[in-house]
Amino acid sequence: MPLSDEALHAAVTRVWGRDVREDLNEHIVHGATTSIVKFDGMVLLLSNVGKPYCPAEYLEQALDEFPEMRQKKVVREHKAFLTIDLMKPKNPAKNVKEACYQRMARLAAEFVDNNCLGVYVPETGHLRPYDDDVIKALRSNQPLKEIEEWGTPPVNMFDDDDPRLRGAVVEARRRWPEFLQAFELRSPDQVFSVKAPFTDGDHTEWMWVIVSSIDHETVEGVLGNTPVDVRNLRENDAVTVRTAEIGDWVYQRGEELVGGFSLTESDH
Repeated sequence: MPLSDEALHAAVTRVWGRDVREDLNEHIVHGATTSIVKFDGMVLLLSNVGKPYCPAEYLEQALDEFPEMRQKKVVREHKAFLTIDLMKPKNPAKNVKEACYQRMARLAAEFVDNNCLGVYVPETGHLRPYDDDVIKALRSNQPLKEIEEWGTPPVNMFDDDDPRLRGAVVEARRRWPEFLQAFELRSPDQVFSVKAPFTDGDHTEWMWVIVSSIDHETVEGVLGNTPVDVRNLRENDAVTVRTAEIGDWVYQRGEELVGGFSLTESDH
């Protein structure tokens, strides 16, 4: 990512309301790959590196840490990174730390564009793939919470012989009448979703559909996921799936999540 001294000064001014002031012993030291920003008692180290954040020898380990397909895509395909590290104050109190994260996240938002694959917070281990709301999350008053709770249903890929998928399909189909009855008696604020496979060429992804209507053989709704490798669909596209293809279903009943047989505890 091109990051000039002028661009860094302009970003600081936009997000923090003013440029650094020499009379307050503030400054920006810009380097080819490393820059230092000293501002209002805070010292940040920016690293702008044209190689993957995750070294090749740790790639498989990193992929295992992120089971969701969009997260895996970020880990596997990213080619460069920009990091913002807090160097001072060291060991800040909770409220000071939160204020620092707000400033850091808002500065990071200045460099997010369509080339960004995701945002990673090493301290918490949360990786949020890029979407239309990433910049909004970074500029929020609680950026860590927003990054953690990106919230869209997970996109998973299972082999046909995966016992977890087989078990989920069997249970979901056995209890399908329960889902139908609940849908017929639904309240206006309830959301009902089913999971079905969608294929584009050699790629098949199991994704959630937010249900709008059900008849004997089909379910209609809108796609609740952003596809990873399936290119012929986008999130919120109107879709129709055959009930015979449904591999899972879920809905909320009060505080209880009903269904979701293929979800792990982290998915819940």
